[in-house]
Amino acid sequence: MKQEYITYTPEQLMDVDSFIAAYLHRDEQFLQAWQNWEAAHPECSPQVEEARSLLRHLAVHEYRVSQQKRDKLWSNIQANLQTKPVAKRRIIPTRWYAVAAASLFIAASLLLWLQVSGQSSITSMAGTHLTHVLPDESQIILNAASQITYRKKQYRNKRDIHLDGEAFFEVTKGAPFIVETDLGSIRVWGTSFNVFARDSIFDVKCYTGKVEVRIPGEDAVMLTPGQQYGYVSGRTAASHTFDPVREEDWRSGQIKVNDQPLRNVFAEIERQYDVTIQFGESTGAKRYTGFYQLNQLDSALYHICWPMQLEFQINGKQITVK
Repeated sequence: MKQEYITYTPEQLMDVDSFIAAYLHRDEQFLQAWQNWEAAHPECSPQVEEARSLLRHLAVHEYRVSQQKRDKLWSNIQANLQTKPVAKRRIIPTRWYAVAAASLFIAASLLLWLQVSGQSSITSMAGTHLTHVLPDESQIILNAASQITYRKKQYRNKRDIHLDGEAFFEVTKGAPFIVETDLGSIRVWGTSFNVFARDSIFDVKCYTGKVEVRIPGEDAVMLTPGQQYGYVSGRTAASHTFDPVREEDWRSGQIKVNDQPLRNVFAEIERQYDVTIQFGESTGAKRYTGFYQLNQLDSALYHICWPMQLEFQINGKQITVK
């Protein structure tokens, strides 16, 4: 852990990737590392605790709400909207007021959306990973700039999920669980697997159980743990193997790339760090094989650009590669 963390505010700690992995995604390795760091710096415990509290408030879980409770909620809201004399109140710190206001807005918007369409849409913003728990306790970890959509009212009888982006699924046993993407679909009954579906690339990795993968125009393929199947638009689908126990992936902060054009690699960097990268057409067409860590932006760019004999310059959220 960096010594400079002792000067960080709770808000700054929340932006540290290893802190998020430890206290939001409960990664055991990062959790142990942060616990050791906190033990060595007990004077920082108040900041760490506040940062943990803020992260817990950012974790989104949906709960079943009866129509009776919804009606009562709206009645209370309408009653409190009536004009009343304004009494003096103590001043609340701006950041807490903003968090409370944003939470109320999100809750009201979500309730209206569910009432109108019965559909849930969960999105992870650029630069963030989001864990979402489904009504049957299945869990989805969304990679940066990804989205899932499903019909909550029908979910227990029809476990259909639409994915745009990348996500890791841990599915409880039950009715068939289907993941639809624009590039292919996956059907399982209870297992864990990862799906990448964007930029004309479709890739599925099976970690436990069995996964049935369907690609338009191809026969269905059944994957078992350690098997991987996918394709790039315009190329033939192919199978590969991997070690589901030892191989690290984006959930542990490591991105592996196998013969991808740099335009796709830079697009992933943009999603992971919420930045914009400018590069020439010839640079984007170069193909890259390797890996990089998600701990620091400059380190990730170095691992990509150095072997390709490229230079990069970071100016805030704008990056130039040449």
